[in-house]
Amino acid sequence: MTEAGLAVARAWVTVGHKTILADVALRLRPGELVAVVGRNGAGKSTLLRLLAGLIVPSRGAVFLDARALGALSARERAKRIGFLAPARVPVPVGYTVRQIIGWARFARHSWWRSTGVDDRLVDGAIEAMELGALAERPFDTLSDGERQRVWLAGLLAQEADYVLLDEPTSHLDASHAVEGLRTLGGWARAGKAVAVVLHDLDAALAVADRVVLIEAGRVALDEPAESLATDELGRRLGVRLAEVLVDGRRRVVVDGLVAS
Repeated sequence: MTEAGLAVARAWVTVGHKTILADVALRLRPGELVAVVGRNGAGKSTLLRLLAGLIVPSRGAVFLDARALGALSARERAKRIGFLAPARVPVPVGYTVRQIIGWARFARHSWWRSTGVDDRLVDGAIEAMELGALAERPFDTLSDGERQRVWLAGLLAQEADYVLLDEPTSHLDASHAVEGLRTLGGWARAGKAVAVVLHDLDAALAVADRVVLIEAGRVALDEPAESLATDELGRRLGVRLAEVLVDGRRRVVVDGLVAS
């Protein structure tokens, strides 16, 4: 493994007698956004946790720029890899939005210290995610959608090279969901590698450079978004997808279920 990127090499994840991921090979490269799609229970979230180093493969390995991910300390991983699964994050009580975003800098120094660089990056993340009016609000008083924007701001402040997100727009209203996905696309264009689990297929095809379909724990498709055959994608997901052009852009909508 000599190529730059975050790579899963022939990895298996098993829990007891159940196989969650099977013989998965995947590489995330700087400068691209990868949308991970699939049915519920297919293994999408497990794949992201494997890439983040939060679980260890039963067989196979994960590499970060040719180094075995398991050989890196938790602090080293946190400097390079940002992970967000909003639905799984407990709600901290008694802390402001600004403090929550500042926590994302923990891997850069001891948690109790703060630097001018930290302040600048936190302020920039607050501005980028339009959180200025909420910066001093207690985090636990925010709506689900507002909290999601705070978590995204934390990832921005973290300065990680690889960003992994599990359904980051699930509680956002339409405008902030679009803006959040545009933000992720901007991170990829700026050189980060971004992988995001999405159930919205239209959004996945709109923002992604590649689409990876996980099916029963395996990578069933890994294709450039612009050339992905939507009929094949829909068939594997059990739905019929219809394509329409809106302002010259391909859009997809679910047009029914595939007959069993």
